[in-house]
Amino acid sequence: MDSILTAPHFHNEQAAYDYIEARLWPNGPICPHCGNANPKRVYTLKGKTTRIGLRKCAECKRPFNVKLGTVFEGSHCPLHIWLQAIQLMYSSKRYVSSRQLQSAVSVSKRAAWILAHRIRGSLGRKDDLFSAPANGGTKAVEVDKSSVRRER
Repeated sequence: MDSILTAPHFHNEQAAYDYIEARLWPNGPICPHCGNANPKRVYTLKGKTTRIGLRKCAECKRPFNVKLGTVFEGSHCPLHIWLQAIQLMYSSKRYVSSRQLQSAVSVSKRAAWILAHRIRGSLGRKDDLFSAPANGGTKAVEVDKSSVRRER
């Protein structure tokens, strides 16, 4: 029997972005800035130096990715590490300390503390699990053990 942590989205950054995008945008990407959902007007930016998962809206001309408006926003930690930390904290029967998280996902003590703090902070909410930062974000993300989705 294979562990759930052997799934590709826990070890590959592109697979992690694809996994989150498939759950947040099942009908195609939606611009979090202007709400544009026209697939012909939202396109993927490509190039050698372009960040993974970066998209641009042709209506408002602003770039975005799946991290925008979630607890992932502003984090330098790779998305696949976030997914590992979320899975470990959700599947644990007991409290997971930042030291345990540091050891499990191989990040620094400070990064583990930030991951744990943000994940725990979002767990106490009843309306949504992962919501936008306090800077007035409009979208929210809800996560259960098997899926992730963005609420409108």
